Amino acid sequence: MLEIPLSDLADWYSTKVKKQVEPVRKKTQKIIEKIQQGLVDINSSCEKFSEITTVSERDELTSKSIENLANKYQARIKEIELPQEPLIYEKVTKFAQSLKGALEYMWQIGRRWIPKLSRASGQTYKMNIRELDYHMKNLHAEWGTLERLIDKDLKKIKVYEDIFDEIEKMKTILQDLNTLKEEMKTLESNLSQLNAKKDLYSEKYSDINKNPLISERKKIDNEISVIIQNLKGELGYFRKPLRKFEKFLGEGNYFVRPGCTDQLTKYINNPLETFFAETEEYPNLKMVMAELKKAIPRLKLKPRDEKKLEKEIDDINGGSFLGYRRNYNQLSQKFQEISQSLKEEGLLEELEAIQNDITQVQREISEFEQKYSRVKDNYDRTLIKIRDGRKNLEQEILSTTKEEIKINF
Repeated sequence: MLEIPLSDLADWYSTKVKKQVEPVRKKTQKIIEKIQQGLVDINSSCEKFSEITTVSERDELTSKSIENLANKYQARIKEIELPQEPLIYEKVTKFAQSLKGALEYMWQIGRRWIPKLSRASGQTYKMNIRELDYHMKNLHAEWGTLERLIDKDLKKIKVYEDIFDEIEKMKTILQDLNTLKEEMKTLESNLSQLNAKKDLYSEKYSDINKNPLISERKKIDNEISVIIQNLKGELGYFRKPLRKFEKFLGEGNYFVRPGCTDQLTKYINNPLETFFAETEEYPNLKMVMAELKKAIPRLKLKPRDEKKLEKEIDDINGGSFLGYRRNYNQLSQKFQEISQSLKEEGLLEELEAIQNDITQVQREISEFEQKYSRVKDNYDRTLIKIRDGRKNLEQEILSTTKEEIKINF
């Protein structure tokens, strides 16, 4: 098996298929040269019309019409662009279509005006018109020859041209792959730097947290959180009964103590905030519970639920939440004292600043990780394109040259 670098593949393949491709392209070039000469001849014939100056040959009746015809022919010829080498199937086909359009355009104009001008013009005009018609017929014949060549020969070598296109596409994909690879390296380097920065911040944050006061403050904060969670759970039990009670009051014909309705709404919407806003004995909550207990028979609860609700209300009104309140107040006061000491030492500000730094660098890490993931996905997809493209290209080359090769990158 022959191993060929991708950079050399086009030259190698060109040599391999030269005998199949070059004769057809040379034949195509000769026909195009004849077409080019035909266009020159038509343009020259058009110019001759303006050279006739005798009054007998160029009367005012025909002069302007003939010049207009010649100008239209010349303008249309200028729009035709000859194909540049290499003369591949797509270029030549496009040129043939352009030439066909020009011939149809000139034929339509000529069919309308040339017979009239031939009868009205003098002998010199008639000779020039016959000459123009002769060149037009020759050009049309060469166009027909080109069309047959396209269908018979150029179409056959298109398979080789397609392989050259695939080689160029493979080079572009490989370049894209290398670009993505370099981009991944850059992103990996950035991530490494950011993670190192985060580790440095985290180490500083950990060192500051070793301070006894900070450790104590954190412990108290956890204890406060436990109290809040427990209280939240107990108050959560009353959420449905309180809503039933609120709905019942909204129906009218039942009266409660002044201020109870407002407190009821507060305990439904913001139970924790409302509780901690009360004095130590939480009189508002007890008032709401007392009114709720009186209304239990009207709330249409199940007997088992009524008994449980009554017991829970009795516990609250008996002072079951006093411990929560006292412990919360004591811990909060101690938390504030420690926080004040730490603030005076500047440790809280330093801790907060480092925490902000950690948050910021983590945000940057997340952004780079997302970008890296996108680039990595593109890289993997491109790698698959390279793998499949190489396999297909090797098979196509084998089928056209009978040569088994391996493409190296």
